[in-house]
Amino acid sequence: IQLNTTTPVWGYYATINAGKARSEGVEFEFHGKIGESLSYGLGFADTNAKLTADATRPYAPYKVIAPAGTRLPAAPENVLNASLDYTAHLSSGLTLVPHLDAYYQSSTLSRLASTEAASIPLASYSILNASLSLNAEKWTVALLVRNLANSKAISGIYPESQFGSAPVYPDYFDFFYNVHGYGFFGDTTRELIARPRTIGLIAKYRF
Repeated sequence: IQLNTTTPVWGYYATINAGKARSEGVEFEFHGKIGESLSYGLGFADTNAKLTADATRPYAPYKVIAPAGTRLPAAPENVLNASLDYTAHLSSGLTLVPHLDAYYQSSTLSRLASTEAASIPLASYSILNASLSLNAEKWTVALLVRNLANSKAISGIYPESQFGSAPVYPDYFDFFYNVHGYGFFGDTTRELIARPRTIGLIAKYRF
């Protein structure tokens, strides 16, 4: 399995062959209707994704990056999604359809590492979307709101300890940094977040 880690010099991200892993779980998905007007969808996944062998870095000293049993990064244990649609038939022959959908995922880890400090936990988050569409035989007008609650939803992180103006260098590079004064003159600390609340209007015409 190929997974992200960091180099011993400057802490750059790198992809390594991390040995063996296993992902087990269950997944369910349901779709249906309640009466003639209300439609629903529901999905759930429970996943147990872990290394089954030690992951070691491919250069000397060949230290263990993460031991067998370590949870895989970017692999939430639980994912849930749900949706609701209500179709209202208007007297003019038009249909009005309010729609609501939600997505949730449990916490994840930022990358493969032997300590929690290096493999930063990323909090669980949820995203809520809504829309209201007016439909005719040949045209549709819809008002959309994405990320209704304006959730930050962090999916990746470049921490201060590695990407800030004074990163902490691992292993033997500490000596060169401390003695010779090598430094990183910049700051690329950042978080990867969901698109913030977005409101849009869509018009479609079918020829």
